[in-house]
Amino acid sequence: MFFSTVLFAQDNTFIRVFNASGMTGGLALAVMPDGGFVGTGQADNGSGSCYTYGYRVDECGNILWFNYYGSGGQGGVSIDATSDSGVVISASSGNIYKIDKDGIPEWQRTFTSVGGYVTSVIQTSDDGYLVGSQSGYIIKLDPVGNVMWSGFIGSGDIHALDEFPNGDFLYFQYSNPNVDIGRISSLGSIVWEKTYNSGYSSSDNHNNWGGEALIDTNQGS
Repeated sequence: MFFSTVLFAQDNTFIRVFNASGMTGGLALAVMPDGGFVGTGQADNGSGSCYTYGYRVDECGNILWFNYYGSGGQGGVSIDATSDSGVVISASSGNIYKIDKDGIPEWQRTFTSVGGYVTSVIQTSDDGYLVGSQSGYIIKLDPVGNVMWSGFIGSGDIHALDEFPNGDFLYFQYSNPNVDIGRISSLGSIVWEKTYNSGYSSSDNHNNWGGEALIDTNQGS
């Protein structure tokens, strides 16, 4: 059963607390074209493994749908709105889920070669998808999830992807204690890459989960 508690609401400004059986963490949120939101995370299935969950709320925070995906051992890590009013979710165990506007799965792809979490996913301008993994792989998919190309960027978690106006892609990668930012062409070749020292090193693997990068479109390309 899924519960939503209204803590504060005024003029479409709201706080909602969502609680369903076994929910252990919300890991990603995205804005939908209609002003609503979608989210994903993980929920304990009672046997020490995790399900991926996804949900959608309208612009006032009212729940439109909530569903679990996968058979266990998974947790949703990244989510993006798609051009057909659906969403795409990346999860652990190498999984990508394409979900329709009503929260129903359309297809699932599992990439065992990337290992661990698929840490980032976006829909691209050709209605395909770009996927980044915990093990440093980037994969370009067509609109139905078939691999068009893939490449190894380097050891480290890829936590942010974005698309330039000309179809090139930006990636952000964290490899304790460094952060790497790079640009790759639409066909997967490196255009440039830069490494910055974050100045912070930790043995806590959960620090590897944090990171975001966006393209400033005001700067042209």
